[in-house]
Amino acid sequence: MKYFLNYILLLGFISFLGCKKTANKDTWFLINNSYNLKKAEPLAPGIISSSKIEYGGNISDKYKEIYFTINDTSWKSSYAAVSKFKNNKLISRDTVRYAGKTMQGGDAHLSPDGDRLFIASKFNKDTTKNDGNIWVATRQDNGWSNAKMLPPAINTELGEYSPSQTNSGNIYFTRFSEETHGDIYISKFINGKYQKAIRLPESVNSKFIECDSWVSPDESFILYVRRSEDGFKDSYGFFDIYISFNVNGKWTEAQNLGKQYNTEFTEGSPSVTHDSKYILYTSNRKSKDPKKFDGSLDIYIQEFDLEKIKSKSINN
Repeated sequence: MKYFLNYILLLGFISFLGCKKTANKDTWFLINNSYNLKKAEPLAPGIISSSKIEYGGNISDKYKEIYFTINDTSWKSSYAAVSKFKNNKLISRDTVRYAGKTMQGGDAHLSPDGDRLFIASKFNKDTTKNDGNIWVATRQDNGWSNAKMLPPAINTELGEYSPSQTNSGNIYFTRFSEETHGDIYISKFINGKYQKAIRLPESVNSKFIECDSWVSPDESFILYVRRSEDGFKDSYGFFDIYISFNVNGKWTEAQNLGKQYNTEFTEGSPSVTHDSKYILYTSNRKSKDPKKFDGSLDIYIQEFDLEKIKSKSINN
């Protein structure tokens, strides 16, 4: 009987290990982090989060890669970067090359299928005006193609940044102007062409800065950043992350994600993993100054309870 009980216990332990392995199968991107992410933790310290400035962060489940942006401390030079996985471990980080050449530009964002890479650049010699424009490169067998500027329906004489493409091909982005500072726009992709971009409604935009949008592939919700210092009663810090849901074709009144994600410092550049269980975002919460964007600006990862947030947001 004693041996039988021991055998049962052994089988239970083996089964537990098997379940744990299965549970971790879809969280390969957390290998370099602890699995307790109730609170935010820097993503892959030493490989992604470092003494340099890093922000953004798009994970491709299909290609097992993470794309993000690296800036120098003067903010005069930015590059899209990629970290690849081997045996479920991050092994390196490298500057993205387009047809074998580097190109300055940030706000790196992958299409949902991982086959297109969007960036915003105002540094490239082909840019006709000294403002941000959105570019796209296509994945090829030997890397990325040359980046091409998107059409005038999206790029204007104003600054366009933070592109986010959805399954439909629609692109959401931020456009800066003197009147509104920064607003989020959408250019719909119809019959193979981008349509003239239109501003999202007042439930999302305000007279202050809205930027860094990330839209779910099915366009059911949008995460973005608002300069909360400008007097919003629900603000926590300098910049906060907000969310709005698309209900029957209309965007709900945006809600602050709350103190679980936002601090008295700056939070920005949000995105959600393919399984919607984790959120990535940028924060300078280790800095002494909430308004200082220095080497303390890193990429963080944290559990994300979308259904709980949705229920709270819509009920409000």
